[in-house]
Amino acid sequence: MGPLAIFAIFVLVVATLAQLPPSRTRDSHGSSVLGDIRLGMNHVVENARLRQIVIGFVLVTVLGFSYGVVLPGFSKDVLGAGTAGFGLMVGVSAVGGLVMSLVVASLADSSRAPMFLFLSSIGLGVSLVLTGLAPTFPIALLTMVLVGAAGSAYQTLNSSMALRLAHADYFGRVMSLMMLAWSFTGLFGLPIGVIADAVGERAVLVALGVAVCAAVTVLALIQGRTAGPEPALPSAL
Repeated sequence: MGPLAIFAIFVLVVATLAQLPPSRTRDSHGSSVLGDIRLGMNHVVENARLRQIVIGFVLVTVLGFSYGVVLPGFSKDVLGAGTAGFGLMVGVSAVGGLVMSLVVASLADSSRAPMFLFLSSIGLGVSLVLTGLAPTFPIALLTMVLVGAAGSAYQTLNSSMALRLAHADYFGRVMSLMMLAWSFTGLFGLPIGVIADAVGERAVLVALGVAVCAAVTVLALIQGRTAGPEPALPSAL
């Protein structure tokens, strides 16, 4: 029923979107998919803060959210909780994410949003390390709540800040570039799974958490050294 339910939801979403009126652009002559990608990438490259937001999202998504590849084996083979335990771990993570998304929604427009964004990414890395080191299944459930909460906080703040920094005409292009991160996560699933078979799920979870913390710390240091006035937003297309 799981795959059938997912299929039914996709059909419902597609049918709903099909009812929307066609979008109208001011000037679509000569536009192409590759051209739109190029324009979006140029817009991101020209804005230092937006560039860091997008690069950070890709790194955190690929490194931090790849834990899903090893979580089933971690639950079954390491914690001895079986497939039911895996479902519980995913469930408590979702609960933590839902609660935290409601909390940080009001922080997106705060002047301290960049700090909260950094702390949430570090929180994701630390909670992954704690999950990998969890000695028992109940403790792993608690750490997975933190994983879900930190991950949701990061995604919510990151997307909100990206839309604030991007020009309105580039919203779709910028978000599309960020969503490519999930495709990269799928591509990295195979090597991460192979590594987990070789060194164990605990080691991989800890390594992913450390990698997230290291990546966002390096990005923060780079931003501190290159901080300066942002370029003016481009004129409407």
